[in-house]
Amino acid sequence: MGRVTLYILFILLFYSCGEDSIMDNGSWKPISSECDSLVDEYTLINGKIYYGTFDANFVSECLEKHNIGFFTDVDIATFEVCQGTDYARDKRNVYYPIEIKCVEGWEYGGCYATKYIIAKARPDKFKYIREGYAVSGKHMFYEGEEIVWREDILNDEIPITDSVINQNVLKEKNLLEKLKDINYEISIGL
Repeated sequence: MGRVTLYILFILLFYSCGEDSIMDNGSWKPISSECDSLVDEYTLINGKIYYGTFDANFVSECLEKHNIGFFTDVDIATFEVCQGTDYARDKRNVYYPIEIKCVEGWEYGGCYATKYIIAKARPDKFKYIREGYAVSGKHMFYEGEEIVWREDILNDEIPITDSVINQNVLKEKNLLEKLKDINYEISIGL
């Protein structure tokens, strides 16, 4: 019985050390809850957190007038932004601008996040790695979207560059567009 218990403890220790050994490379800055505040693209205005680029007229004429654009269920006292990235967190959620909506008017204009909570990310386990990559427990994310876990990213075995990633994404999008065109041609009998 003693060996089985020791074996189970060893396995639990091995798995728990793995995620704790990942270092958080983010520089986290709290948003000031005392007054209106700005940290990177996150803004606190009249007690509400917004993400995006906009002017004062956009806030009053569009966002506040229509009661849109602000993050709901945010704990402002614990809200902090990972500087130089689009990641943010509070004690309840991890945030990233997954979907953005832009609006233009005669005297105002701007963009704001409409989808922003990373569902599988836990704020107490969330760590920023580098260049848009982050982890939370056993989940890995790139620019707010969950991806397949990659040890090479953690071990810094290969350089991560936006151009390489964007080229791969672009290749996949081009392939999907070609497949859509082929499907269309087949459906109309060409």
